[in-house]
Amino acid sequence: MKKESPMQLATKQFKLGRPKINLKASPYKETIEEVLFWISSGQTLRAYCRQENKPCYATIYSWMNIPDCEISEEFSKRFAHARERGAEVIGEGLIELMNETPRMIEGDYPRIDPSWVALQKAKADVTLRLLSKWSSRYSDKVIGIDKADINVQVITGVPQQ
Repeated sequence: MKKESPMQLATKQFKLGRPKINLKASPYKETIEEVLFWISSGQTLRAYCRQENKPCYATIYSWMNIPDCEISEEFSKRFAHARERGAEVIGEGLIELMNETPRMIEGDYPRIDPSWVALQKAKADVTLRLLSKWSSRYSDKVIGIDKADINVQVITGVPQQ
């Protein structure tokens, strides 16, 4: 019997555990409700799909894009709303993170641990950046010109003929 290398065994296990992509599957009402609750709780869709016996994320996205399907359109709208609520939950978690009691360095002169401060700052920064990408509510607002009459005249030193 041929012995398999550790890499071959790991690859075989990965292939066996990988969820199947079924782009033609029709959405199940229970699964849709479960996904919406999961997303609105501030969790990621990929984390949901990693669970045992859950559909692949590509399958879930395909459910939102079924042409001429009322269920698909409703699911797409509800999913977008769940994403907004999930962003709010993540934002509230960010406030909790900032309100944590700091870790102290004991000794003759107790002080706040600078590495703890740096870690908290990095966590908050990454979370806020992700939120700004996912939701326009958390992004830096840029005000643009909607309607304007702008005339540009280019004047050069070359004489007209």
